[in-house]
Amino acid sequence: ARMQQARHRKMTQGLLDLKRLYWNLRRFRTGRRKDQTPYRLLGLRLPELSFWEFLKLTPEEFTVVQEHAQLGYNLLSKRDDISSVSAHVAWEHHEKFDGSGYPRGLKGTSIHEFARIVSVADVYDALSTDRVYRKRLLPHEAIEYIRDTGRAAFDPEFGKIFLESIAPFPIGSMVQLNSGEIAVVQRVPKDFPARPLVKVITSPDGTLLDKPYDKDLQRELSAFIVKALKDEEVKL
Repeated sequence: ARMQQARHRKMTQGLLDLKRLYWNLRRFRTGRRKDQTPYRLLGLRLPELSFWEFLKLTPEEFTVVQEHAQLGYNLLSKRDDISSVSAHVAWEHHEKFDGSGYPRGLKGTSIHEFARIVSVADVYDALSTDRVYRKRLLPHEAIEYIRDTGRAAFDPEFGKIFLESIAPFPIGSMVQLNSGEIAVVQRVPKDFPARPLVKVITSPDGTLLDKPYDKDLQRELSAFIVKALKDEEVKL
């Protein structure tokens, strides 16, 4: 029992540190001038590259880009208000479970457990966020990518827990049913996330309904989601 309590305290503190880092990064991402990128604000010197420039990097140049993990650790480990755990997460979040990651090529449980958690979340965030070279993936597309390609990269236990915790059709997302109707996700059951409660807002031919109505896909088994809709696909 004592070991479980100590582990719980350790994980709670680590998650609080990670939350603090998350909000710090959010502040960096919003309301800054073009010349106020995070690495410049922190005194780090890394090249600012477009995706296509990134694809053309030589091995030597790619090594320079990979240094951000080490530079992040060096910076955070000197701060009194950031724990050692958070600094190690910054250092190890690009390590892969099979040892093919960077900067140190750590493998398996030699990677800090919080870094193993963050590595999954980091990939999901990257996939589900707009980039200059591509539009974001929808949640179910990002989930499929992680499930299909992440077996070597991620801790199997944490990858499984993460995928079980992410709704393929989050609340508020627009979906198309097999009937042709368009609906908005209202509630996502934890045990059956692919069969949420939705509010139907159009008829099968796309006409906007005067009185939208709820449809529980757990109860109406003949109805199911065939497609998640991106914003540009919804024309009401």
